[in-house]
Amino acid sequence: MGEQGKMSTFSIRNCRIVNGRGDAAFPGDLLIRNGLIESVLPVQAMESGRDGLTAGKVIDGKGLTAVPGFIDTHSHNDMAVLSDPVVAPKLRQGITSEILGQDGFSVAPVKERLSEWAEYLEPLYGGNLLLTEKLCSGTKAYLDFLMERGICANYGYLVPHGNLRFSCMAEPHHQASKREVSDMADLLSEELDQGALGLSTGLIYPPCCFSDQREMELLCAAAARSGKPFVVHQRNESDSILASMEELFRIAEKTGVHLHISHFKIGGFQNMGILDEVLKKIDAAPVRGIHFTMDIYPYVAGCTSMAAMLPPWIKEEAPSSMLRKLKETSIRKRISRDLETGLPGWDNFVEFAGFENIYVSSVKHKESEVLVGKSLLELGESWGTSPQEALFDLLVQEENQVSMVDFYTEESVLEALLKRPESNLCTDGLMESSHPRAYGSFPRLISRYVKEKGLLSMEEAVSKMTSRGAEALGITDRGSLEPGMAADLLLVDESKIADKASFRTPDLYPEGIVEIFVNGRAVVSSGDLRDIRPGQIIRSK
Repeated sequence: MGEQGKMSTFSIRNCRIVNGRGDAAFPGDLLIRNGLIESVLPVQAMESGRDGLTAGKVIDGKGLTAVPGFIDTHSHNDMAVLSDPVVAPKLRQGITSEILGQDGFSVAPVKERLSEWAEYLEPLYGGNLLLTEKLCSGTKAYLDFLMERGICANYGYLVPHGNLRFSCMAEPHHQASKREVSDMADLLSEELDQGALGLSTGLIYPPCCFSDQREMELLCAAAARSGKPFVVHQRNESDSILASMEELFRIAEKTGVHLHISHFKIGGFQNMGILDEVLKKIDAAPVRGIHFTMDIYPYVAGCTSMAAMLPPWIKEEAPSSMLRKLKETSIRKRISRDLETGLPGWDNFVEFAGFENIYVSSVKHKESEVLVGKSLLELGESWGTSPQEALFDLLVQEENQVSMVDFYTEESVLEALLKRPESNLCTDGLMESSHPRAYGSFPRLISRYVKEKGLLSMEEAVSKMTSRGAEALGITDRGSLEPGMAADLLLVDESKIADKASFRTPDLYPEGIVEIFVNGRAVVSSGDLRDIRPGQIIRSK
C-alpha cells in the first residue's frame, strides 16, 4: 500500500510518440508529474519548451516508441486478481487497464445462495473460489476490496446480467416475471451508481440464455438512462449470426443504449461467405441511430467452458443437476442428436468447428492434465468411444470444470473485422486455460498485423488497443498520451516487439516491451517486473 501513494516526476526524452488517437507518430518528449501526463512536446517545440522537462528523473527513450497503456475491454481476471494482484501475463503484454464482469457472470452482486452461484463460475474459474458474502454483496464491495489490498493494473467492472437474475429470481433458469425484471432493473441502477461501467450479458450461458427481448429491453433502458453501454456475448456467432445481431440492434434501436458486442466473430467455416452481409448490417447501424462498437481478439480460435457445447435445455437447472443428467443414457442420446442436427438459433460448436477442431484446454484434476491439448476426436479414439461420449464423460469426470479451445474461422474474416473502425482489441483471456491470447494478444496485433502483414499502420493498431476501447467503455482519463490523462504508458522497441505464445506453448511472455508505467509508476523497468501496486479502480463518472 505504501508504494501506491508515491508519485514522482520524470521525463521521457528522444522517443517516438504514438499518442493513441490515430494521429501520425512524431518524435518528442513527455513530462509525467503526480501520476498524470503534464506535457507532450513534439521535437519542433523543444528549443523553446524543453527546459520545463528537466524536473525529476530523465529517461532516454532513444530508439523506443511511447504508446498509451493498453486497455483490455474483455477480461476474465475477476478471480485471478483476488489471489494475484499482479496478473503478470496481462501486465507483461502491456495491458495497464482491464474490464471485468464479462459475459453476464462474475463476483457481484450475489445477494444469497453464494455456494450455488459458485457452480456457475467454476467451469471457467475453477474450484476453491475466494468468495465471501461481503465481497459478493455489490460492485462497490468488490472494487473496494481490490483497491484496499492493492492492484498492479487498473480495473473497471460491468454489472453481470446473470448475477442480476440470480439475485432477483427464485428460479433463474426460467423466463422472468414483470416484477422480477423490475427488480433486476432497480438492482442494475444501484450497481451502476456504485461505479460500474455498464451492463454485460452472455446470451449462450445460463442463466442469461433464458432471458427474452422484453427483459433485455428493460435492462438496457436502465443502462441507457445512466449513459452506460450494453456489452454482450451475442446469442449466436455462427449460422444465425444475422438474426442474433438483429435481436441486439432492435434492443439498441428501441432503448438508445450503446451496443458493444464482445469478441465479435463469424463462427463456422461454412459461414465465411456471409461476411459481406454481416458488414452491411454493421454499416447500417448508424443509419438506424445505433451506437455500435465491438471488440476482437487476434486469433482464429476461441476458448470457453466445454459445457457451452451442450444445448440450452440441459442447462435449465443448476450445473450440479446438469451433471447428474449427463450420466443418463437417454439424455446423452438426445444431446447427441442435437449436436448432429442442431437447434434453431443455438450456437452449435460441433457444427461450426467440428470435434477435430475442439481441444481440451484445462481440467480440474491434476491426473487429467495429460488430456490437455487433445481434440475431442482424439479423446474419443483413445478412450475407445465416440467424441460425443468422450465429451459427456469428460464433463462428468472433471465435474464441469473443463475448458476448450475451438478453431472456428478463417484468417481473412478476422482481418476484415480487425480493420473495421468500430473494433478495438481485447484478450478474452482466461488464466485457467491454455490459449495464447492471455499472454500475447496485444503484441500480436503489432507483430503480425502491422509488421508482418501490413494490415494496419502502427498508429491504427495502437488506437485499437487504447483510445477506442476507452471510448467504447466511457473511460475518459486513459487511452491516449495527452496532457491531463493518467500516466499509463509503455516504451516499446518496435523492431523487437512480438508475441511468443502459441497454441503449443501458450504461456510465453512477449518481447520488445521495455518499460510499463501505471499511473506514473514503473511496474516493469528494463524488462523486469517490480513489486509495486499503483493500480486504481476505473469508476463511471
